[in-house]
Amino acid sequence: MTRKLALITLLSLLLTRTATAAPGVVDLALQDVGTGSVAEMKRSIFSLPFTVYDAKDYRPAIASLPQSIREGRISEGQLLRRVESIIRPVIELHHHTDKIELFLYRDEFARAMVWLGCVLVISDALADRLHDDELAGIVAHEMGHAYFMIETIKARKHGDHQAMKIVELECDAVAMLTLKLLGHDPADHFRGLRGVTNIDRTNGSNRIDSRDYPSIGERAQFAQRFIKLLA
Repeated sequence: MTRKLALITLLSLLLTRTATAAPGVVDLALQDVGTGSVAEMKRSIFSLPFTVYDAKDYRPAIASLPQSIREGRISEGQLLRRVESIIRPVIELHHHTDKIELFLYRDEFARAMVWLGCVLVISDALADRLHDDELAGIVAHEMGHAYFMIETIKARKHGDHQAMKIVELECDAVAMLTLKLLGHDPADHFRGLRGVTNIDRTNGSNRIDSRDYPSIGERAQFAQRFIKLLA
């Protein structure tokens, strides 16, 4: 209960300070994901084309990872088993159990991505520092990109930074909806985002082009409004 109250207070403060920060991005993302019951939103989002490959693509995809990532792979141990148990329900919910390969590796920065549509790459810094449901939310967000691949390609082609931000928020919606469907608190995704920010700030990371990503305040505003739709 204390964590929930603290998060609500944090969201309210962020909203107060950033209520006028590109509200169109939040509104457009909410329009895209739609409204209705949880079941209706599940049908709407989960019926979108899901761009992934399959098991035969694992090996060449892993071989194409940067050498620094390949050399740091973690192939056994308690952390790997924990991550496997966390991501399994997420992947099963999206019906892609046999199409995603986990690749856990050592890195001081918080990293997660779906590489070439079939390899879920997660750094140990991310996996070790986040709570289970927070990590599940981050994984669901990364898988969410497969639903919006066409929009992402178009946005990158035209250098449309606003469209890229909208895609990120839509992937946040996938993450929160996933947590809700799994019986977890959808707000854990935002907690995970804050955790990623804190890890990278501590380690001095500046790895992304901020023009393509919504601010933490915009994500807070989106999270608060979308969670109300899930209630």
